[in-house]
Amino acid sequence: MTGTSVQRYQTFSAGEVKATVILNEGMSLDAFDTDSVGELQVQTLTGQAWVMPDAFILDKPTMTDEGGKCPVTWNAGTYQEILK
Repeated sequence: MTGTSVQRYQTFSAGEVKATVILNEGMSLDAFDTDSVGELQVQTLTGQAWVMPDAFILDKPTMTDEGGKCPVTWNAGTYQEILK
């Protein structure tokens, strides 16, 4: 038929990962760039793992007074669980 279109709707669930990284000697806070998008791989101590191909950081992390610890939050539009 002329003048009609078909649209597909899927459920969307954004991903978020919060971690505290420790800056060792030779590392820089500039490595956590808020302008870049890239792959983030996360693995838990229990063995579950996820890949986020479009992860990004909204706010540049700041260093705490606890020996170089930096809380970082990554956000991602999509994620996929890796099954072994």
